[in-house]
Amino acid sequence: MILVVADASVLVGELLRKRGRALVSHSDLRVVVPEHQWQEAEYELPRRIDALVTTNRLSSDHGAELLRTTLALAAAGVVEVVPAAAYSDLEAIARDRVPRDPNDWPVVALAITLAAGILTVDKDFLGCGCPTWTVETLRLHGFGLIVPDDPIHTATRSREAFPRRSQVGAPPCRPTRRPCSWFSGRPVAPS
Repeated sequence: MILVVADASVLVGELLRKRGRALVSHSDLRVVVPEHQWQEAEYELPRRIDALVTTNRLSSDHGAELLRTTLALAAAGVVEVVPAAAYSDLEAIARDRVPRDPNDWPVVALAITLAAGILTVDKDFLGCGCPTWTVETLRLHGFGLIVPDDPIHTATRSREAFPRRSQVGAPPCRPTRRPCSWFSGRPVAPS
């Protein structure tokens, strides 16, 4: 089982997605969130759902149901909310470890307390002394890969579903003259 402390922004983003709710509900993944971050998530979830309803990406009935579903995950213990008393004694240490955004100290303090990783996309957590996980990394490790009725996962990996560039009339890719860095695509300086 993998234990992760969720950052509020990732938690909110994933709770709004069907695949994200499947991820946090996975039996081999334990998701905990500091009380401070859960309060932020409780504030942010209705705002984001209202924005989806306002832009007609979600009906008001579906929006209300989505809010009930997401909040029920914490009530059912799928997302465990940890009281501040469990990690507040490490506030000074945690603030020192995230100097770019000291408001993220509860996540680091709880991760230190539980010897857990941090589920985040926030680069402020890099170098804080705790392992960091992204949603994509967890999916690569087999958490929440298949979600029934999710159109992303129902496409077959065939030539018809994913045609080559030449089959759709696109020009062929131009080879680069210099080798590129595998993670940025920018040319590498000669050594």
